[in-house]
Amino acid sequence: MSHNINALPASGQFLGMTLKVCTVHGQEFEGELFAHDVNNSETVILKEVGNAQKDHCHYHMINSKMIRTMKVVETPPTHVPPPSGVDTKVLAERAATALQQRKTSAGRWGVGVSAEAQLIFDRLFKTHPDCKWEGQSIVVLGTRISPPYSPDDCSLVEGNDLRKLERIKKVLQGTKDQITRDKAKKELSGLTNGVANAPAQQPGPSNSSPGSSPLPQQGASSSAPHAGGGGNGILATPPPPPPSQAQQRGGKGEGNEGGKAGGQGDGKDKDKKGGGKGDEDEGQGGEGGGGEGGGGGRKGKEAA
Repeated sequence: MSHNINALPASGQFLGMTLKVCTVHGQEFEGELFAHDVNNSETVILKEVGNAQKDHCHYHMINSKMIRTMKVVETPPTHVPPPSGVDTKVLAERAATALQQRKTSAGRWGVGVSAEAQLIFDRLFKTHPDCKWEGQSIVVLGTRISPPYSPDDCSLVEGNDLRKLERIKKVLQGTKDQITRDKAKKELSGLTNGVANAPAQQPGPSNSSPGSSPLPQQGASSSAPHAGGGGNGILATPPPPPPSQAQQRGGKGEGNEGGKAGGQGDGKDKDKKGGGKGDEDEGQGGEGGGGEGGGGGRKGKEAA
């Protein structure tokens, strides 16, 4: 039976049928109607059937406007297999188990208690799963631990088994000691991390003017020898800065004049005077003046 593909209803009642489609170009495709978009793309997707390779499947996407004829080759089976049976009893047991676990988990949280009390309960619950809350008191192994949860606050719920009471007291004291050690370790770790993460202290602004040498600190010592320090570990006064070129030129000129004045004198006294003048000069200019003064002194001695 031939059908017009554009006449296919949007309800999808042809889905699953094996169709044979012939296009306006004379191409023929046969396969199961996998999808049919009526409103938007007008695309027909055929799933190729009878493929020998079970792990592969070929699909043909065809524009419905390009289809000339369509023929139903095989209709899908009308009998739909019933869904697999579900054991409602197993489901009920699972739900009851999950609900009981939730109730047990909720019973482990104390109402109106401090954080330390909850921590004590959690530590006791690890070794005594029968531990439970009764108001703000903890009940474990027939012993009641009342606030503020110290060994002196333990009492038997019933009976007079003192060994059980002493055991719970020892366990409670050990638990509190462990909590105290853990808290101290945590605080110490926080202080250590705070010191390690503290930003480095930046040096303050210097009061010395540009070009001046830094002042030595009081009590500071140095192993390197300094001029005038005597090797006693005390920083010596830094040497004066070298003279400028203008000062060198001026000192040399004064030394020359001193040497000449010594040359005009009479003998050793003038020589010493010229030399002295040269020594008073700074830098190379003073040394030059002293030399020339000495020469003038010798000439004056020969003339005498």
